[in-house]
Amino acid sequence: MASQKEKREQLHLKEAAIQNALAWIAENPLKRNTHSASKKFGVPKTTLYDRYKQRATSTVEIHHQQQLLNNVEEEYLTRMIILYSHRGLALNYQRLKEVAEAIFQKRTGHYHSFGDRWYRKFLKRHDNIQFTKVSIYLLFLFKLQCV
Repeated sequence: MASQKEKREQLHLKEAAIQNALAWIAENPLKRNTHSASKKFGVPKTTLYDRYKQRATSTVEIHHQQQLLNNVEEEYLTRMIILYSHRGLALNYQRLKEVAEAIFQKRTGHYHSFGDRWYRKFLKRHDNIQFTKVSIYLLFLFKLQCV
């Protein structure tokens, strides 16, 4: 079974093939069509046709609309996590969720409880961040030393 990282790479390759096919059609739209482009680039012709006619967008854009935090807020949260880790302070999942909820509340003016597994999707979108049992354990030790 393919890992999440492999699935994500396959999705990016598929999206790149669709974009290449659309660019190929755009170079000479009178002689090139979605049917020939789908054969050449190995992309489903219905997907390519819908994209060409702008009936559909990429899966990344579709799911972006469902996210609770926008790109700027997620980038801020990512930088904060990295800054904390460089200082030797690791955020656990619960604290990450609390900070994200506070960011959302500041923007919208109302509280919204994120799901218990929200952080999983966040970490999938930002594979440069990794939580390990070691970092959570170090945070636990740090709390014990402060008591």
